[in-house]
Amino acid sequence: MRYFKIGMAVFVVFICLILGWIYVNKNSSHVTFQGESQHWKGIYQITGDNKWTNEELTLTFKGTEVSSDSRVHFSFETTAGGGKVNGAKLGMDRSVKYSSRGHGTIPVKSEVINVIVEWDGNKEVVQLKNTE
Repeated sequence: MRYFKIGMAVFVVFICLILGWIYVNKNSSHVTFQGESQHWKGIYQITGDNKWTNEELTLTFKGTEVSSDSRVHFSFETTAGGGKVNGAKLGMDRSVKYSSRGHGTIPVKSEVINVIVEWDGNKEVVQLKNTE
């Protein structure tokens, strides 16, 4: 009888853990926006729920005619916020990144996000759209 009670307690705890995991994953989202312009390719990924979000925007220079010491400035706005980076140095893979974690909401999936990129006296807009 004692083993039955211990077994039932373990079973109940196991079921509670599974239900908690399902609840957490059911309420989280992952949204990806992608786009390209003449010189840049962008990908913006947002994961989280309406309490906490993780954002990452990666811009990659598509050509080869950029100096390794070029400084890139870019900004973007969404219905859920936005971001700005001044003077980012291109990495070895010719990309720059913006990342943020905090309280926030997920942007509307039908939204078009304009990223304004400036480098070496040039300016371009990269339009990002939902990939779903």
